[in-house]
Order: sequence, then structure tokens, then C-alpha cells
Amino acid sequence: LEREGLQLEREIATRELHTAQEERSIAARQSEEARLAASEAMAACKQAAEERSDVERTVQRVTEDLEMGEQRAASGSAAWHLIRALESDVADTARTALEEMEVARQLRDVLQEESQTHIQSKTEHDRLRRELRDLSRLSRFAPVLRPAR
Repeated sequence: LEREGLQLEREIATRELHTAQEERSIAARQSEEARLAASEAMAACKQAAEERSDVERTVQRVTEDLEMGEQRAASGSAAWHLIRALESDVADTARTALEEMEVARQLRDVLQEESQTHIQSKTEHDRLRRELRDLSRLSRFAPVLRPAR
């Protein structure tokens, strides 16, 4: 009986050992699966971190491009306003120049008239001087007439 009891205990111990080995083997497989899953999760996390970095760089680049576009737009707007102001100044200057040209034309006309008048006056003056000279020459040869007293 004692032998059968020992045999039974040995079989139970062998079964327990075999069960423990199977559980250890299952635990080892589960541990390996968990390690692989963790490794895959770490790789996925690393890839997600790289993708996030790529997205952040893209967002940064797009933001910079947008800001540069806004600056260009502001610069273009400022240039447009400057061009409009210059066009307005040119238009004002052109109007002023036309007005001054009209005044200059009127002054030229007046100056031509005065020049004609001066030429006529000089011609008349020269004619009168010649007449006076001629009269003066004639009066030297003419007898002196004195009124009677």
C-alpha cells in the first residue's frame, strides 16, 4: 500500500511537474508574444512619433509659407497703395503742368503783342526822328522867320 501511495504521489508529482512545465511553456510563449507585441507597439509608437514630427514640420513649413504669403500680400498691398498715391501725384502734377502751360501760352501771347507794339513804337520813333532831322536840315537853309513885334 505504501508503494502504491508513493507511486500515486509520484504520478501526481509527475503530472504536476508536467502541468507546471506546460504552464511554464505557455507562460514563456505568452511572455514572448507579449514581448513581440510590446516590440511592435514600441515600433508603432516610434513610427507614430516620426510621423508626428513630420506633421509638425509640415505644419511649421505651411505656417511659415502662410506668414510669408501674408507678408507678401501686405507688401503687395503697400506697393499697390504707393502706386496709387504716385498715380495721383502724377495726375496732380500733370494738371498743374497744363495750367502752367496755359499761363505760359497767355504770357507768350502778351509778350508777342508787346514785342509787336515795341517794334511799331521803335519804327514810329525812327520815322519821327528822321522827319525831325529832315526838318532840322531844312530849317538851317530856310530864312529865319521871326514874328513881328
